[in-house]
Amino acid sequence: MLENFFQLARRPAIKDYVTTKAAEVVYKLFMEEIKQVEDRFDDSTKHRPPMPHSHPHYGGLAIWVYSLIKRVDKAKNAMDGLYFITEHKDHKDAMEKYAKLRQQLDQYITKNEFN
Repeated sequence: MLENFFQLARRPAIKDYVTTKAAEVVYKLFMEEIKQVEDRFDDSTKHRPPMPHSHPHYGGLAIWVYSLIKRVDKAKNAMDGLYFITEHKDHKDAMEKYAKLRQQLDQYITKNEFN
């Protein structure tokens, strides 16, 4: 849809405005996804996360955290496919938050809980 708009738009100001607004929406959605995953992970320290009864305690926790990793990776991979958002002002902040969350989840699986 955005490519069709770029073909129709003749003025650079319109193209820049649409690109900026689209990037803002994309980063807003990505940051919301990161926030939801962080909240869900932080809540798991207080309450046991929902899992099937057939999963063992530690293995089930590892599978659950891995599903959170996959969820945030899916959002990042979708963002990586968008060519027009890499130059946005929120790019650095979003990537730092993603890297911090990803490292926190990886460390939870490998070091904290399952040695």
